[in-house]
Amino acid sequence: AEWVNAIGAPYQNADEVAAHPDLIIKRQLADRINAELGDLVLKITNDPEEAKAEWYNHVRFLSAGFRVPQPAVGGLLKDGRGLFATVRLKNQYPMDDVWRTLDRRRAVIAVADLARRLHLCSLVHKDLYLCHMFVEKGGDELSLIDLARVERTRSKRLRVKDLAALVHSSRGLASRTDLMRGLKRYGGDKKLARRVLKKAARIARHVPKNVRDRTHVPHTPCTSE
Repeated sequence: AEWVNAIGAPYQNADEVAAHPDLIIKRQLADRINAELGDLVLKITNDPEEAKAEWYNHVRFLSAGFRVPQPAVGGLLKDGRGLFATVRLKNQYPMDDVWRTLDRRRAVIAVADLARRLHLCSLVHKDLYLCHMFVEKGGDELSLIDLARVERTRSKRLRVKDLAALVHSSRGLASRTDLMRGLKRYGGDKKLARRVLKKAARIARHVPKNVRDRTHVPHTPCTSE
């Protein structure tokens, strides 16, 4: 698929989406806006190359058989910003929101298998938190979102960072036994486990104290709430 100003009806171009009167802004940051429009979930980014990268990453992930949201509209806005929109995942929820309703053993296996498959494809997510994995209640097939920073690399350091992000975001949800089971399922050894836990501890130190002191805060520290 080409990166063009309009992909799919009923919108003629990205500017029409961005200016639509029914657009609901969910979160506004210095570098981007997260919004919704009907069945679309979208980002408007100051860096159009980021939106373009996310478009192509979704297309590539779909062609490789990963479950990711369907790209819907993307393009360069008249003001120089980029827009990228996907179709909303139906009846799927962030894993950190529904973790306690899932079969814990199956959930751990599903998360570990997705991380392993990602890394076997020489891909790193770079924001691999539980809130970026979506699942149907009672199911164990996972969808992956927030692909803007995905990188093709075999870097062990970045793989460890991915796994550490998962460990950190499971704080207050998964037990240490769950974590060790997941790392073993992933294919790791004790040396990898030590590196991952050490990196997860460093991530925790960078989380604001008012968040760190809570048992669990949904969607923290995810970048695409």
